[in-house]
Amino acid sequence: MKILGFEVIVQSDYSTFAVAKDAEWAKGNYMNSRVEFGSSPIRDKKVLKRYCDMLTDNGLSFTVHPICRGN
Repeated sequence: MKILGFEVIVQSDYSTFAVAKDAEWAKGNYMNSRVEFGSSPIRDKKVLKRYCDMLTDNGLSFTVHPICRGN
């Protein structure tokens, strides 16, 4: 099984997410309730970590799932 990337899904309630999204968009940062990242160890994983840190800083709960492909 090959990992093609990762999917981040926000689990927090909509009102909390909406406030955080508006604040981040005002700073010029993209935020959505479901985002996919590639599996490149340098570029994509750094961006994934930065995105997860942004969600954590805004008090949002989220899950990260691998996007896989069979053989």
